[in-house]
Amino acid sequence: MISPTIQTEIKKFYMAQPDFGNLPMQDLDRLSEATRFKRVHRGQWIFDQGDELSDVYFLKEGHVKVTAMNAEGDLTYLSFLTPQAIFPLRGILNGEEYCYNSIAITDLEVYIVPVTEIRRVIIHNYACLVSFIQRMERLIERTTSLIEQTTSSNATQRVCQVLSGLKAEYGQKRGTVRQIPFQILLKDLAVLSGTTTETVTTVVKQLQQQNKIRYNRKLISFI
Repeated sequence: MISPTIQTEIKKFYMAQPDFGNLPMQDLDRLSEATRFKRVHRGQWIFDQGDELSDVYFLKEGHVKVTAMNAEGDLTYLSFLTPQAIFPLRGILNGEEYCYNSIAITDLEVYIVPVTEIRRVIIHNYACLVSFIQRMERLIERTTSLIEQTTSSNATQRVCQVLSGLKAEYGQKRGTVRQIPFQILLKDLAVLSGTTTETVTTVVKQLQQQNKIRYNRKLISFI
């Protein structure tokens, strides 16, 4: 049973979202009542690729890493989610399975809604549907931008381009530096850059020697 305080927080969260802020009050009440609140510890899996798509998650606080694999077990997709994200977006209207894995890379708080309820809200509210389409368009734009930044045939340049993209997308001002507020593994940088972990390690060391970045405890800071 959700406490009245949590219920109020859930409703405020939805009202602040462009997707749901203009919902009729009866729909907002129904959506809030169907929502569960959960705290997830860093390192915990939220759902696995191929599992039945039963719930949709709203990221209230924290950061999530999502990955997808092919039949051979090779990573084919990797991205990071920040607060206010809705996931998964892919399959949210008619998907039957989760298309990727999701893992908490910080302690986080999520709101969980049955996918059937989300679909009902989206389908029966035009403004909500338009807002979701716009949200998906922004995701496509960010993904396309990252791909465009990593088209160089030079692996070192691709690593630098990925770092620049991560700085622009996730970097937060911390004193005199901009820091990505969650850990990123070197092997993740390798996947994003389309190169080997060894190459990424070499480039990161060079950038540290040039006093352009710091990589400490898997946290990247841009000087």
